[in-house]
Amino acid sequence: PTNMATPFFHGPVSREEAEQLLMTAHLRNPTEPVFLVRTGSKSPNELVLSTLINNREVKFGHFKIRFVGTVDRPLYQLELTLTQPPAFPSVESLLEFYTDGRNGPPAPIGLYVPLPAGVRPPVMPSGYSAPAAAAAPPPRPAPAPVQQPARHGGYTQPYPPTHQEAPASFAPMPAPGVLGYNPQAAPAPIGLPPPLPTPSPAAAAAAAAPPLPARPAAAPALPPGRPGAGDAEELLIEGYLLKHRGVGQSRSRFFQLTTKKLMYFTENAGEQIASCLSADFASILDVDKKTFRVITREPFGQSNKTEMVLEAPNHAVKNKWVHLLRGDRNTGGGSRELEGRLIVEGYLTKVQPMGSSSKERWFVCTTETFAYCKEEAGELMGSVPLVNITSVGPTGDPKCFKVISNTRFTVTGAYEVLCRADSEAVRNKWIERLKLVIPEEKFPR
Repeated sequence: PTNMATPFFHGPVSREEAEQLLMTAHLRNPTEPVFLVRTGSKSPNELVLSTLINNREVKFGHFKIRFVGTVDRPLYQLELTLTQPPAFPSVESLLEFYTDGRNGPPAPIGLYVPLPAGVRPPVMPSGYSAPAAAAAPPPRPAPAPVQQPARHGGYTQPYPPTHQEAPASFAPMPAPGVLGYNPQAAPAPIGLPPPLPTPSPAAAAAAAAPPLPARPAAAPALPPGRPGAGDAEELLIEGYLLKHRGVGQSRSRFFQLTTKKLMYFTENAGEQIASCLSADFASILDVDKKTFRVITREPFGQSNKTEMVLEAPNHAVKNKWVHLLRGDRNTGGGSRELEGRLIVEGYLTKVQPMGSSSKERWFVCTTETFAYCKEEAGELMGSVPLVNITSVGPTGDPKCFKVISNTRFTVTGAYEVLCRADSEAVRNKWIERLKLVIPEEKFPR
């Protein structure tokens, strides 16, 4: 065989770069597994199959393609846990075998990730000492866009590459007899549509994703959650999320989502870092049990990127955020069982009398109810209608405040609850928010 350019081969690409390319491709077609072939990081002649599958959660795979044949009889074998994986006369026939999901891992490999537009197809090494590869052909002018993806045997080019330069045309050239191609025939170029006018692959993927339901345009309004404000912002959810920024750089930040924007702060009741209008959301992606991605049409945050990876404390909390970011308020569970619009929520320590153990609980106040749950998005443990609250106010402890009712509303049957916040600023935030929905005369001076 001779070395040749193939549309799924990306040349020297690191593991991290490969995963970024796979994720960008996945965003364009979330229902299909995707793959690419690259050279390994340790040897330029070592081929690696990199895959992404989304079976309830996104998973990456990286598998070495070993050359086990000779110059006269080339054979390629995928390095798996199997003791005797099958060998194939070409990389293309190997990929064909693992495409449809019936022949074991890493199947199904699905659709291949095309090269970025404007990049010359690199030459795939043959796996042995072969003559020097011929220079790659120069880019050709792009023909008219193709409306439907062209399927090549078991794998498909599903979408145009994401790149800012003018697209190039190239023809896949599998080995003879594998997918019905004749490498001696003149290659028929594949037409690629014009590139998307976006600054990055993530932004390009976001632009191609289906738009989220339109929300009302932002306008000056009363503080989030204030009732009776007409078109005022409403608080939908708030809490701590882990903001992924790379190895050793992830940070826990306090996020708030209203009907108009997403904001995050250094901490609860802390300094605001950045905000993004809901109208600028391009896509909200559910990644795994606790992780999701927010992709925006405009740069968002200190890193000036259009993609943010966030991790919730648990699966239920992640689901609440994903549903609300997508515009679905019927999230169910915990605080969402309460009547009224959200005013404030967060963890507070429920201080018990001497001899009892104080515990951290998730407290919620809506326009109708004051309540607490076992944990965030967890089981509702106690609630009281706001009309039954007789007194709210601080105590001698600068971090504490007390809520007193004329009816029993705790698990233990108490009429009052003493709450301790993480800081005086958080305590003050709670009192200020409670004053929005509880008459001022119920706050002792």
